[in-house]
Amino acid sequence: NEKHEEKKEFEVGKVDASSAAYIKGSDERIAKIIEQGKSKGIITYKEIMDALDDVILRPEQIEHLYESLEESNVDVIDEDIEEERRMFYVAVTRARRYLDIYYVKERHGKVAEPSRFVAEIMS
Repeated sequence: NEKHEEKKEFEVGKVDASSAAYIKGSDERIAKIIEQGKSKGIITYKEIMDALDDVILRPEQIEHLYESLEESNVDVIDEDIEEERRMFYVAVTRARRYLDIYYVKERHGKVAEPSRFVAEIMS
């Protein structure tokens, strides 16, 4: 008895019905992520990953997602930065009468810029 394994061949650019349904579902999730970002103007990487928890995206879908967010003026942010921003604002709001903010102009022989958070409160 000789075992014959059935090989399933796929043509490039062709998908079966179940794959087509999966891709459609992925595209719907991408659309929801874009709408969520538009509503707030920002979206975190974690929110994107949570929305795509069990989805495997094709490279062109990922590219479409980030291009769409950029075209919609939605900033994709890292939550660690948001936590740093929160801590900065907590420190600033604890000032009772005065708040002096200092920064160095040079560090380790290189020009140093003030924190991005300082620029935010100055604008």
